[in-house]
Amino acid sequence: MQADYALLGCLDEVDVQVDSKQKSYGIRTRLKWLLDDAQPFLEIGALAAKGTDQPLGGGAVAGLGFVSGQLVVVFGNDHQVKGGTLNVYAYRKWARALEIALKHKLPYISLVQSAGYDLDLEKRSKSNGLAMPHFASSGKEFYVMCQLSQQKIPSICLVFGSCTAGGAYQPALSDYTIFVSGEAKVYLAGPPLVKMATGEEKTHEQLGGAQMHASESGLADFLAENDYDACMQCRKLMAHIMPSNTANQSDFQPPQLEHESLLGWIDPALKYSVDMGALLARILDHQTWYAFKPNFGTTLMCGWGSMMGHPVAIIANNGNLTKDASLKGASFIQLANQQNKPIVFIHNNTGFMVGEAAERSGIIKAGATFIKAMSTSTVPHVSLMVGASYGAGTYAMCGPGFEPDFSFAWPLSKCNVMGPSQLSGVMAMIKQKQTDPENDPVKCIAETQEQAFTLASELAIDGIIDPRDTRSLLSFLMHVFAQNRIQGNVDMGAVRF
Repeated sequence: MQADYALLGCLDEVDVQVDSKQKSYGIRTRLKWLLDDAQPFLEIGALAAKGTDQPLGGGAVAGLGFVSGQLVVVFGNDHQVKGGTLNVYAYRKWARALEIALKHKLPYISLVQSAGYDLDLEKRSKSNGLAMPHFASSGKEFYVMCQLSQQKIPSICLVFGSCTAGGAYQPALSDYTIFVSGEAKVYLAGPPLVKMATGEEKTHEQLGGAQMHASESGLADFLAENDYDACMQCRKLMAHIMPSNTANQSDFQPPQLEHESLLGWIDPALKYSVDMGALLARILDHQTWYAFKPNFGTTLMCGWGSMMGHPVAIIANNGNLTKDASLKGASFIQLANQQNKPIVFIHNNTGFMVGEAAERSGIIKAGATFIKAMSTSTVPHVSLMVGASYGAGTYAMCGPGFEPDFSFAWPLSKCNVMGPSQLSGVMAMIKQKQTDPENDPVKCIAETQEQAFTLASELAIDGIIDPRDTRSLLSFLMHVFAQNRIQGNVDMGAVRF
């Protein structure tokens, strides 16, 4: 009697060669790329549908294996079997995979490419004594996915193709999503249904393509070039997201770029924008930076890295805070708390975006969500001002008033309610009088108040550092944090959506 488990690769011959002309690969090839070599894979439900008119396995693969050395639960649709339609066998294997992940607190990885819920009521009503639940009783799997996140059990969704209607909530409810460019299609209604419902004639890409979700909706956290790249990105992601409060102090490479070049890197008047990537390349261990949602909310950089072997989460301004950037920041803060990783907030912004378009888009609500996520975060926070830090942007970036564990500033950084010129102009309009832009007392006072040395003098911050000492300081603080168990929090309280 054949056992109901198998080592991956012993069932079928798996082709692991990447063909640039081939757009899609089978589920077992994808799993072969994703899982660690020479490690066991315990398949769950391998004999599903045996003895029926359904294909063996039921059109899905589930099991336990290793990704980047971490034991995980995987579930994947077999799109080569009826387009990956969710029949009773695939449905039950999906439920079982989630059950195992929740009970044993294992990361859950789903490989999605499915035509969706089986709509053929006659053929799917019963199969081998099993029946699909009534729609009214369905959806528990989404409930379990929410429970995984609440209990800090990471979930990653790789989207290789179609993911429609209720299935769209698989990536939406996952903590992390990886979409294959040109292939992933995620929407509540596809072109036929949209045309029927609204009269609109739209393409798959317009409604739910990977590029759209990466740059506009924000549903796609990472873009992959092809199936193989998606699996490699997932492996890299797993190496970053697993909670860890310890670091191997001998196993890291120093930054490739010299910190000496940080002198003069920022314009003294703070009138010109700078690329925060240049700073990160000089303070993080070599090749450890991994950006979160790099194509969404681009005025805020979020991602993971390490400093002298200590894992760290980074949130850095690359411009003013927009609605998308605020929502991205709030999401990333929760993920950092789920991973129990310290967060370093690097300030260089003049506040939240203003104007009619910004207000109508909901910038206040998004900003409030960002601030609430930061305020309820319980992992260690470091606030570092390297450039401008004005208005509520200071609040969202864990300014001194929000009790960061440590707060420091570069010598030329500035912090105030707004820039001196803007403050002077506003006060002049309020008082309805003409002022000398260069000698206005309001401007002169504001220029003094915003200086980093004023903040340090009034003990608003812990101190001022030489930019060249940034890596040394932050690495030391990470070592301080590592002395005790870090416990994050993902409960933000009530959020205004």
